[in-house]
Amino acid sequence: MVASTGRRAPVVVSSLSNHQKPWLAATVVLLVLGERRAAARGLMAVAAAGAVNGVLKNLVDRRRPQTSDSAGRAPSGDPPHSASFPSGHTITAVAFTAAVTDELRHPLLAAALASMAAAIGLARVAAVRHWPTDIAGSVVIGAVGGLATRRLVPASRVPRPPLP
Repeated sequence: MVASTGRRAPVVVSSLSNHQKPWLAATVVLLVLGERRAAARGLMAVAAAGAVNGVLKNLVDRRRPQTSDSAGRAPSGDPPHSASFPSGHTITAVAFTAAVTDELRHPLLAAALASMAAAIGLARVAAVRHWPTDIAGSVVIGAVGGLATRRLVPASRVPRPPLP
C-alpha cells in the first residue's frame, strides 16, 4: 500500500524500470529507427552493468533503508531483498544512456533517455529503496561503464544525416 498519493509516482517509475524493461524497449526503438550500433552498445552496457552490479552488491552488502528516510517516509510496497549499494536500476539506466547518446541522430531521443535515467534514480530514493549516496555512486559507475562501452564499440566514422 502506498502511503500517500505523492509517493505513487516514484513507486510506479521504480516498478516500471524493473528487469531492464525501459532499456529493452529503448533498444527496440533504436532498431526501428535504424540505430543498430547504438542498440548494440546499449545492450552491451546493460549486460556489463548487471554484472558489475551483482559483484558490487556482494562486496559492499549495504543495508537498504528499513524504516524511514531522513524525512520520516517509510518504504512502500515489498522491499527488495538485495543489498542497497549499488542501485542496479540506476547503474543500468546511466550506462545505457551514456553508451548510446553520442551515436543518436535525434537530440530529442538522447534527451528523453537522459530524463528517463534521471527519473529512475530519483524514484529509487523517493520510494525509499536506496540511500541518496547509493544513487550518486551508481551514476558514476554507470557513466564509466557506458563510456567504456563507447570505447569498445566506436562511433561510426561515416557521417549520417540527422533524422527529420
